[in-house]
Amino acid sequence: MERLSYATADIVIVTNESYKKIAMKRGNKNPGKVFIVRNGPPLSYQPLPPNPDLIQRASFLIGYIGTIGPQDGVDYWLRAIREMVFTLGRRDFLSVIIGSGDALLSAQLLAKKLEIEAYVLFTGRLSQLESREYLSAVNVCVQPDPLSPLNDKSTMNKLMEYMALGKPTVAFDLVETRFSAQGAALYVRPNDELEFAERVNWLLDNPDECKKMGEIGRHRVSSELAWEYSAPELLKAYDNGFRL
Repeated sequence: MERLSYATADIVIVTNESYKKIAMKRGNKNPGKVFIVRNGPPLSYQPLPPNPDLIQRASFLIGYIGTIGPQDGVDYWLRAIREMVFTLGRRDFLSVIIGSGDALLSAQLLAKKLEIEAYVLFTGRLSQLESREYLSAVNVCVQPDPLSPLNDKSTMNKLMEYMALGKPTVAFDLVETRFSAQGAALYVRPNDELEFAERVNWLLDNPDECKKMGEIGRHRVSSELAWEYSAPELLKAYDNGFRL
């Protein structure tokens, strides 16, 4: 299906450089016919006053937003939370997990099995306004997507939202994650749950570094990665296709 799609396409729209390389190499497309249209948040996606009830729940809040599917790594994050609690001895935090998906129930059961229910809040799916209020309240965000051929080449929407809100992130070291976040994230050896826990733990204890990383992320979105910078490329792609 992919081969046929490339063969019949006049132009190709991709979300990042990794997928452009695939279109050129595996799809044999002319680079001039492949357009990168990144899916970043709009410039209007700004921090809001934090949810007042949430900030009273714990001394430190850690945020996750997105689909909770088998490939999204929430199970890795839950096991990292266990490492924080039982290996590192940290108990002054709450992990706020925003979203729903096929793996939500299994994630909730895993939290119970790992005996970390007191440190996890599953909110389910929230409106954009509610999710921004929640994420605006957190100290650190996480992107636990494990290394896989899909995740390594994908740009995660959650990361763009964290950066737009000025939140530092801990993530497994994936190609497109590093390209997007650069200095706005701490990178962990792929799929290493203990190191993930250690990096989150370190960030919670270093608010100055959190602030610095948050500013880097916000600047990258406002100056380069926001949707307003992608929209002209999308229009350019359509214009090129319609002129054939």
